[in-house]
Amino acid sequence: MKIMKKTIVSMLALAVGVLISSCKSDEDKEKCLITFHLGVTSGVPGGITLENAYLPVSKRTIIIEKKPFMYSGDLVKVDLVQFEQFGGVKLDGFQFTCTDSGVKRLTQATGSTLGGIVVIKVNEKIIASRPIDSLINTADFGALSEIQGMNREELEKLYEDMNNGIKEFKDVKEKNNEVFF
Repeated sequence: MKIMKKTIVSMLALAVGVLISSCKSDEDKEKCLITFHLGVTSGVPGGITLENAYLPVSKRTIIIEKKPFMYSGDLVKVDLVQFEQFGGVKLDGFQFTCTDSGVKRLTQATGSTLGGIVVIKVNEKIIASRPIDSLINTADFGALSEIQGMNREELEKLYEDMNNGIKEFKDVKEKNNEVFF
């Protein structure tokens, strides 16, 4: 069992390395790997390795699990969207479309952390968050942007880079006929 885990981790590291090295420029390298983490505002989530994370738009510090429960390989695509709040205020965000395995991971993670927060990172930088107010068990789910100081054009570039990263990761998986996580 330990050998199998080490092999899977090694294959994931190789795929991530290939994915990141296949980005078109140094600037793009930071925008290729999307990871999803569980977080809470108080108490301690079930993970062993934790870290504090500041959500700049939400203006709060939370505790998140370092190990992701989902990643780029569990996504079909990402869309840039605007969520309309009470009073007509529009906030930027992302709509994530999950694969079947992504839906399973998302359902398991959100079911075990009701009242928590899903934190989405791109290459270890927080880009979005979503409160877990109920079980998320659909292929599409949205999350508000946690990025400050980025104009619409920069957000659109990030959106394109994220989708390119998803495609590149999918290509690596298919080429090597491998399953990760």
